[in-house]
Amino acid sequence: GTSIASGMEATKNQVSFEVLGGKEKGNKLFGDLTQFAQESIFGNEVYGNAKTLLGFGVAIDDVMPRLKMLGDISMGDKEKLGSLTLAFAQMTAAGRLMGQDVLQMVNAGFNPLKEISDMTGESMASLKDKMEKGAISANLVNKAFEHATGPAGRFYQMTQKIAGTAAGQWEALKGQVQGIAMQFGLALLPAVSKVFEAVKPLLDQLPAVLDNLVPVISAIFVMGAQVLTALEQVFALFQNVDTGGFLTELKENMDAVIEAGAPVIEELAPLFQAIIETVWPLAEQLREFAVHLITKLAPTLKNIAHILSNVLGPAIKIVGWLLGKVIDVL
Repeated sequence: GTSIASGMEATKNQVSFEVLGGKEKGNKLFGDLTQFAQESIFGNEVYGNAKTLLGFGVAIDDVMPRLKMLGDISMGDKEKLGSLTLAFAQMTAAGRLMGQDVLQMVNAGFNPLKEISDMTGESMASLKDKMEKGAISANLVNKAFEHATGPAGRFYQMTQKIAGTAAGQWEALKGQVQGIAMQFGLALLPAVSKVFEAVKPLLDQLPAVLDNLVPVISAIFVMGAQVLTALEQVFALFQNVDTGGFLTELKENMDAVIEAGAPVIEELAPLFQAIIETVWPLAEQLREFAVHLITKLAPTLKNIAHILSNVLGPAIKIVGWLLGKVIDVL
């Protein structure tokens, strides 16, 4: 279930990038993001960050360089990466740096004005005055980010350094597991799609079946009321009958019992006929659906078995190798 959900989410992300950046570049970005998600400590959050950048007008070719740059500055903190991404995207869309952008970036651990001051030697006071006048361009801020993450910057290769720690390796391992689940889910999606295709015709017919059942259900309620009335009449006939004379009384009142039950029997006949006419086509549809489903899924199930074999085979070998090592140590 989780693998299929991961596969569906991956397909949705891939389509989103194709729509936002074109099929070829969208697919390339999706592949690069998947690799970054598995190798870094950020995991699947990078897809959402990339969508934010694209949504605010960052060119698709610039998304990965910008995202890696922001990842270095966030120092492995997913929440800070999200805040930096949003602030950077808003600043890029506006074309200039504004006070609210600086506040968001500072809260996430980076002061672009301080970086620009270190780059240019210009005072913070002068830079703040320029910012208030809208004179600090998005291009200059981008250069400040590049300077901070470049070879001489404080955040140079910070993502790789964090990934080398025990915590980073653990997060990277989780990212790789997510990646395996996603790939497995993508492999299963054709089978899931065929199931949906097989089920859809039956689901399309359900409204008509339910419409036919409504009068049957209504008739059942009416019949129930009639049965109760008939039973009341029957019980009234034997209300004062003693046990010893029960059979004699029953024989004497048989005609009355039959007369009381006749209307009920007359009502039951068309009701049962209606039930049969309604349920029988549904049963036939269910039979046809089962045959259709098995026919459709047979090749897919074979492919799933093959996929499972390919996935589980190496995993079993790894477990066996680990157990062998443990035994050697013992």
